[in-house]
Amino acid sequence: MAGSQVVVLDALNMYRHPSHFSIPQAITAVLKLAMRPDPPVVALFVDMTHRIEYRTTEAQLQKLIEALRTFRATLPATVPENWWAEIWDADANEKSKRIVILGASSVNGIGAAIAAQCLARGAHNILLVGRRSDALREVKIALIAQQDTPEQRERAEQLQLFVADCTDEEDVLRIADSVTQNFGGIDTVYIVFGIMCGQPLLALADMDPMAGATRTQPTLNSLRSVSEVAQQCSNANMTGTALVLAALIPCLQTTSKSPYVALIGSLAALIPAPTRSLYCATKAAQQMLVQSVASECRAQAEKKGRALVQFVTVAPSTVSTSFSTRLVIGGRDRRAHPPSNAMSAEHVGKLAVQCVDTNRTGIVPIPFSYFFVWLLSPIISPWIERGARRRYDY
Repeated sequence: MAGSQVVVLDALNMYRHPSHFSIPQAITAVLKLAMRPDPPVVALFVDMTHRIEYRTTEAQLQKLIEALRTFRATLPATVPENWWAEIWDADANEKSKRIVILGASSVNGIGAAIAAQCLARGAHNILLVGRRSDALREVKIALIAQQDTPEQRERAEQLQLFVADCTDEEDVLRIADSVTQNFGGIDTVYIVFGIMCGQPLLALADMDPMAGATRTQPTLNSLRSVSEVAQQCSNANMTGTALVLAALIPCLQTTSKSPYVALIGSLAALIPAPTRSLYCATKAAQQMLVQSVASECRAQAEKKGRALVQFVTVAPSTVSTSFSTRLVIGGRDRRAHPPSNAMSAEHVGKLAVQCVDTNRTGIVPIPFSYFFVWLLSPIISPWIERGARRRYDY
């Protein structure tokens, strides 16, 4: 770009992106070019997301340019590199972004992986929510240890921990109060918590012929067992999601310019599978809840003072985390270990944050090849069922 009279730069939005310049990064690039003996005459920023308000952004940009020009005039002819750092921080948007991660009690879990990605992007205001205080502390210690520089470690040490059960109304109310008091609002909510049942429905009633059961008549206790597990699944996967959305959406709408909700769903919500009947059902209910609430938020955004909340559901296949062993109800999962092709929590966490960065909405199956399986499922359901039975050894 040296010697160019006109420079055209990609400037997607106000936050960092893995493959695009953000607006602050584009500004920094222009300022560095302006320090050269042959600076450009004109710099044009293009390829902005539709969520950028042109007039507002242009006014802010011109105000910044004028402030920088005024400050530069007070400096000597020879100035140090990055002279503008005294009055302008290119990472200010990253630092001010307020993020809540609901379900971060496992060092090798998706919640911790999302937190690591947010820290890497420069975020300072992150609240980790989990049910166990000792587990949350372990996650924080692990995240601090992952940082390479003193500045990064200092940022990780600012992680805030909050012990709460997202299926408990009083706990969810405390979460809402905490983010208002400590952060002054929320910009992004990641919903990660959940529970899995890895048993066939009849196995819960102790009547599964595939497990050698011969009894064909239910008992009161067997039906109570089914009811209990169904209620636990529903509470963790659907009711808890409804509670946190009801509690946090008003805050998102009124305190953020670009509010986002990212749900870590599951392919089980899209494609039915044996031994996962209650899990599939409650994850599908959770997904439909989020999609319906997204529609309601689009209508509510027409009201003055209410920003449009964007929603994305990341629906991974099997993930290799402690979720598959620790958060299983109704008896041990039929599979003793995750399959060899299970994806890592780091991969899912990275994709979830990228979806928010790139303003993805709707449902994002991973691996993406499952999108076509989902799309064609009404036609190829017999083949899908045979594959699922082999996968889950049923």
